Amino acid sequence: MRVYTIYHKASQPADILKHADEVVFVKEGFSWGAFFGQIFWLLTKRLWIASAIYLAGFVILLVLGNLLDGVTGTTILLGALIFGLGLEANDIRGYFLTLKGHNIIGIIEGVSLGACERQFFADLETSVQLQPTNPNKQPTANPPVISPALSDEGETAIGLFPKPGV
Repeated sequence: MRVYTIYHKASQPADILKHADEVVFVKEGFSWGAFFGQIFWLLTKRLWIASAIYLAGFVILLVLGNLLDGVTGTTILLGALIFGLGLEANDIRGYFLTLKGHNIIGIIEGVSLGACERQFFADLETSVQLQPTNPNKQPTANPPVISPALSDEGETAIGLFPKPGV
């Protein structure tokens, strides 16, 4: 099963349905695309700042690895950077989505992205149908007023005790 975090700029179900093409599903867990494609994955996801930071880190670790131990040091440092990107890529994507104004509107689990999308929008349509047509309308019935209990002697009792001082 795969788990996806769902992002959108709106928070109301009706607004989300109106702009359904802007819903973003971000997979949780290790990103094989980022692990094997590094900078290309970052660029295809439009993570420009993250791409620049990754390139700067890559160059710094390349120079540092060559200064310290040559080929072995460089391989270890860059391997750690690439593995770390694979681990954190989807979280980085989610972080930059929140910077762009997106909100987390849900988390869903399913066998594939398509199944998760179908389930999310089916649930969203159901919730929109269940909402009242006029959300600004005030309820007609007044909520019940809860007053403190009175003891046998007519004094106010506090808590669960029938008589004051007991």
